[in-house]
Amino acid sequence: MSSKAYHHGELRQALLEHAMRLLDTEGETALGVRRLARELGVAHSAPANHFPRKSDLLTAVAVRCFEDLEKSFESGSGKSGQQRLRKIADGLYGYAFRFPQRYRFMFRPEGLRNPDPLLRGIMERLYAELGAALSMSLKGRQPDPERTFAVDSYAISLWSMLHGYILMRLDGNFEAGRDELAGLDREQAILELWLTTCD
Repeated sequence: MSSKAYHHGELRQALLEHAMRLLDTEGETALGVRRLARELGVAHSAPANHFPRKSDLLTAVAVRCFEDLEKSFESGSGKSGQQRLRKIADGLYGYAFRFPQRYRFMFRPEGLRNPDPLLRGIMERLYAELGAALSMSLKGRQPDPERTFAVDSYAISLWSMLHGYILMRLDGNFEAGRDELAGLDREQAILELWLTTCD
């Protein structure tokens, strides 16, 4: 099979896009540099200019996943604290249930380049957005002096709940449901319950 010619930079983009397709359809185990090269019709050595090691490819895929997730977080800016938190949760739910293979992959550090400043930077921005929304939501409250917690504790609590629920759904331990009393889908209901508890 003859090698296909790519202009500078185009091969990296093509490799990433094909890797995302394979991740969606076959999962993380399908992400091999040689397979990508073969299916794109380029020499096996060609991807090495962009991804010398498999860990470089996997890290770039993880960055792309987090970039896509970040876009849904950004769309919640400029609203009240609780509205921003709802938007963050909706973005997280929407991404995870639409792209389950991506969601599982992006939160597993195995095989990634560590440390990677680009990946670390985008994860820190996402956490900062969550922290900012929480700070806005908590601002103006009259805290109980005996029960005052750091914003980080709120952030870890909320993230753990959302992430845990998503993984339980993806693993088939929970099914999509509805809270008939609240009149909300289950994933929305547990967020509203958390927000009410933290008032």
